[in-house]
Amino acid sequence: MILGKASPWHPLDLPWDEAPGWDGIPGDREARPTLDEVLTVRRERRAVVRHVTESSATLDDQVAAVLPAIDSASADLDEETRRSLASAAIPVPDGVTKGVVRLVDERRFDVPVVLVCPEFTPAEAAEWIDAGDVPELAKAKHVDFVDIDSGHWPMVSQPIELARLLATTAARD
Repeated sequence: MILGKASPWHPLDLPWDEAPGWDGIPGDREARPTLDEVLTVRRERRAVVRHVTESSATLDDQVAAVLPAIDSASADLDEETRRSLASAAIPVPDGVTKGVVRLVDERRFDVPVVLVCPEFTPAEAAEWIDAGDVPELAKAKHVDFVDIDSGHWPMVSQPIELARLLATTAARD
């Protein structure tokens, strides 16, 4: 269900290359639409995006909603950095943040994962995974835990240390 439509797909839509065939989802790679047909679909899609963004909260309301999250998770950031981060935040429509994504390709579990642990320890993260609280990571075949002395925003408060840790982890594999 997307935007209240059980089948929001257009006959010209194409899923990703490795997608299995699903009933009701088009995937005709032999289709050769005219330019007018493609432009019509584009206009319709743009109208939907415009409707979603215009029906969302105003930009000021969305930025105001972001500020408490930045404040509560930024003990390691000074006031100027917090303001800069808040002003650079790009709000998105509510439906984007609450949408459900279903991943079906089991090969994703073969991709090595690096779990950066800024506000919790690697031991705590491992406990959560073992307890089933993070089912996607429980199925991953290779998870590295990287501990960093930082708040929620290590890419802002500790960018050099974060880059060093990630590079070191990547070099091991």
